[in-house]
Amino acid sequence: MSLNLKITNDSLELQDKTLALQLNFHQSLQLLNAIDQALANLEENNNEAKANELETLEIIKYFYSSLVESLMLLGTRDRQLFLSDASPSALTCLMYLFKGKPAEQLLRDNLSQRRINQIEDELNYFKLDLNKLLDEFLLPFFTSLNHRLKEKEITLQDPKGIYFKANY
Repeated sequence: MSLNLKITNDSLELQDKTLALQLNFHQSLQLLNAIDQALANLEENNNEAKANELETLEIIKYFYSSLVESLMLLGTRDRQLFLSDASPSALTCLMYLFKGKPAEQLLRDNLSQRRINQIEDELNYFKLDLNKLLDEFLLPFFTSLNHRLKEKEITLQDPKGIYFKANY
C-alpha cells in the first residue's frame, strides 16, 4: 500500500487508492502522537519509542513556535486580545515548549506580569504528557486561532508574506 502525503496551506492530505484524509496541522500532530504511541506498544526496544516521542515533541515545538512568532507579527491590539483570550493552561504549555527559546521571550513580552506569575506557578506542577498537551491544552488554542482565521478576523504573516490560511 502506498500512501501519498501532501501539505497545502494549513492542511495535511493523506491519500492511497481507497482512502483520502485531510487534517489541519494540529490534527496532524495528534495523529503523529497516536502513531508514535501505537508503535511504542509494538516495539520491543523502549529506547526507540522514547526517541520517537522526542522527535514528535520537537515537531510540536517547531510548529507552535512558528505559530507564535507569526502571532507576534499581528498588530498590538490583535495580539493582546488573542493572548488574553488564551487559557492559562495553553499559555503554560507554550511557555514549557519554548523554555529558553526566543519564542518564550516573545510571549513574556506580550503578557502582563500577573499572567506570567500565574503561568510560572502552573509550570511548577506541569508534567509533560503529549496526549494532554495536544488534546486538552493546545487544541482550544489552535481551534480559536483557526476560527479567527476562517472569519478573516486576523491574517498570520511572516516576513516573507502570508503562509498560513484557514480552509474554507
